[in-house]
Amino acid sequence: MTASSNGFESVAHENISVSVDQVSTVNIGLRVGSVNDTVTVSQSVDLLDTSNSTVGQLISSATIDRVPLLSRDVYDLVQLSAGVTRPTVPELI
Repeated sequence: MTASSNGFESVAHENISVSVDQVSTVNIGLRVGSVNDTVTVSQSVDLLDTSNSTVGQLISSATIDRVPLLSRDVYDLVQLSAGVTRPTVPELI
């Protein structure tokens, strides 16, 4: 006798005694097997340009007009871009 179900390992029992005009019972335990899923992607969009590591952002003139630049330092504008931090320069004695 063989028993199987989706997601379980198949089990086989041999030499089971069966008599005429009697009910025979066989207890079967199925162990959890591996489940395989297949995902198929039919279309794709390039999210990244893997051939170039350049990152850039254009700061519009309207944004520059709205930002108060008291020291007229270019790093004040550069820090408006994501991921940009001011470099730390050791002070000279």
